[in-house]
Amino acid sequence: KNSFKNLADKGVVMFAIAGGFQLFCKYYQDINGNKYDGLGIFDAYTIENKKRYTGNVTVETNFLQDKILVGFESHTGLTYLENNTKPLGKVITGTGNNTEAAEDGAIYNNVIGTYLQSSILPNMKNDLKELYEAGADKVYNIIDEKFEEYNTKYYSNGIIKLIQEKQSKML
Repeated sequence: KNSFKNLADKGVVMFAIAGGFQLFCKYYQDINGNKYDGLGIFDAYTIENKKRYTGNVTVETNFLQDKILVGFESHTGLTYLENNTKPLGKVITGTGNNTEAAEDGAIYNNVIGTYLQSSILPNMKNDLKELYEAGADKVYNIIDEKFEEYNTKYYSNGIIKLIQEKQSKML
């Protein structure tokens, strides 16, 4: 838990979608009131709801080059941002984080969380490529061997490939 928060504090790029977004919050409370600790990267929490929110979502954002993000949501959790936590953007259509705030996701340093799924990645390809390339330099400089070994074993795509590309260019 602390390792991920430390990496987020140091500016490592992370992208969490749907359940991953909920995991990056302080806690998740299920329908029976049981609380499960999250990673605490976002100053936010999620409460499970009986209703499932599904459908297309559009979000206006000032964080990325793409001003309008389009995706699909399917979740029962209602996520509430606390204190000065910034959302990824303002919901134009759909539900997003919850039924009250008209916002989706959260941003902390180079960490982005969102309920947008499916077409969110192709729609953000230029922004994410730039963000991951910037973050790959930071990861290369601070990552420890155990974390790198874990990621290589379980997550052989994405950020690890960018790190390897950076390493080969440095040699």
